[in-house]
Amino acid sequence: MSDDSQAPAHRYDPLWDAPRRAKGSTTRNIIAGGIIIGLHVALIVYLYYTKIAPHYVTYEDTAVKVELRKNAPPPPPPPPPPPPPKNLPPPPPVQVHETPLPPVNIPAPPPIPIAPSPPQPPAPTPPVVAPPQPPVQHTVTNPEFLRRPNEDDLNRYYPDRAQRLEKTGSATIRCTVSSRGTLSNCSVLSEDPAGYEFGSQAVKMAMATFQLKPKTQDGTPVDGGVWTTKISFRLAAD
Repeated sequence: MSDDSQAPAHRYDPLWDAPRRAKGSTTRNIIAGGIIIGLHVALIVYLYYTKIAPHYVTYEDTAVKVELRKNAPPPPPPPPPPPPPKNLPPPPPVQVHETPLPPVNIPAPPPIPIAPSPPQPPAPTPPVVAPPQPPVQHTVTNPEFLRRPNEDDLNRYYPDRAQRLEKTGSATIRCTVSSRGTLSNCSVLSEDPAGYEFGSQAVKMAMATFQLKPKTQDGTPVDGGVWTTKISFRLAAD
């Protein structure tokens, strides 16, 4: 036989070739379906009686009777007193009789004895304080100069008026020597001639230019030395 006479091969069809279920499974499906239908019916009945059924509320109007009572009126005020009669004589004046009291002699109290005051101690004698001694000043007689004015210093401090009038002069001054050798507290003792500012210019030049070797005590420079000097102003020769 040829191949064309053979029957075609069978193909699987899920609709017709599905396996058949057993009888027990069908019974279980029917029971489950009945249970589901019963639950739905019970749910519908519950919703009907709880949600859909109308509830009516009855209201009654109750009237309250109130009786109002009026308060009793207040009693009328008492009548005013009758006015006093007119043209009555004034009452007689009241006379007061004062009886003087007998004098009472009160004895004077005895004098209170005064205790004598205790003797006062003598006032303490204030201690005698000696006045402070002025600082001992020593006179510098032969100073050792560290710096002294030169010719330019003399020309710079020469009094202007004396220089214009070509006047020469001098001044004697006294100064205090410090521990650094500088001069301070300078004063004019005399000037010649007077009235040309030789003294004031000599003081300015001394404090600005002079420097002495100070006095030492136990090797330490000390203040208080007094130095007296005479400064002469002379015109430079042409």
